[in-house]
Amino acid sequence: MNTKQIKYNSSDYTSSLKIRSDVLRVPLDKVLTPLDTADEERQLHFGYFKDFHLIACVIIKPDEKGINAQLRQMAVDTNFQGQGIGKRMLMDVEVYLKLAGYKSVQLSARKTAQVFYEKRRYYAVGEIYFEQGIEHIKMQKLI
Repeated sequence: MNTKQIKYNSSDYTSSLKIRSDVLRVPLDKVLTPLDTADEERQLHFGYFKDFHLIACVIIKPDEKGINAQLRQMAVDTNFQGQGIGKRMLMDVEVYLKLAGYKSVQLSARKTAQVFYEKRRYYAVGEIYFEQGIEHIKMQKLI
């Protein structure tokens, strides 16, 4: 498995901030802000590695009871997109969460990523809304 947990404030965490910025913020002419990274020391960080080099990342925010998890800021380095890395990382993280006792995963998907998540059995919950100036939809999956 190439997906591994990343420690908060480690060099891999710093690399994940760059990927998140490059993939999720720069295309929108925005920057990754302290609001985007608030409370991350209490969240789970995962990365997908190729030859010991971080090429994708995702954050999991557990609820207080450890039953539901919120997937946040999943990003794959633009040089590696379209190769199934996001799919593999998501599957690995879902296995981790299921083994840890979580029952569901929720996320706010960009509208452009909705089909990606639907193919992985996530379903839309609610209506489309705007965040960061682009369309999003809340999605969920029971694991």
